[in-house]
Amino acid sequence: MVMSWPSLLRTARRMVRLTQEDFAADLGRSQSTVALWETGRRPVPPAVRRRVLDIMAGYYHRQPRYEAVVAQVAAVQNPVTLYRQGMFVQAANPTIEAAWTDHRLNMIGACILPLYRAELRLSDMLEPYLLPMLDGRSEVLSISFNDRSLLMPHRLCRRTATVCQLGEGRLLVFEDRFIGEDPNPGLPPADLRLLTTDDAAVD
Repeated sequence: MVMSWPSLLRTARRMVRLTQEDFAADLGRSQSTVALWETGRRPVPPAVRRRVLDIMAGYYHRQPRYEAVVAQVAAVQNPVTLYRQGMFVQAANPTIEAAWTDHRLNMIGACILPLYRAELRLSDMLEPYLLPMLDGRSEVLSISFNDRSLLMPHRLCRRTATVCQLGEGRLLVFEDRFIGEDPNPGLPPADLRLLTTDDAAVD
């Protein structure tokens, strides 16, 4: 999975409602340079990548509902993680933070994609479902499926990802509910379930 920095840059700029000209001025660059970055015709420099990540992280912290969402996540016993665009970890509850500590990982603000493995069903869900949900290009509000645990592959889990709209941005709320253990290779049956905007309207 390759990080789409042009898409992340464009999303960050729109989240804070800046034109290319205003964003370029903020970065001390020209509008034409920003346009080249956003279309992928020129690579986004590391310093600008860091600025994009800072913009996104700070944006959510300023949203009125953010602290309430984090408090709800913290109260859940199962492992729960909040992801922002690009599958960067925005926040997590104590359960998953303890697991990360056990594996000597510091994931807040980091991208989870390098930890994904081909034998996880999660990897297959990125392109068709999860990334479009984050980017607002999908009618899917929630998806759930059976998979293996990211950090403990012998454990099976029911993984649910739900869109949380905060201002101009979206977070994915991931919750893993453990359903058993299986030391053998292979994945459990997917039992894929989707909730779309049409489903929600009927309810």
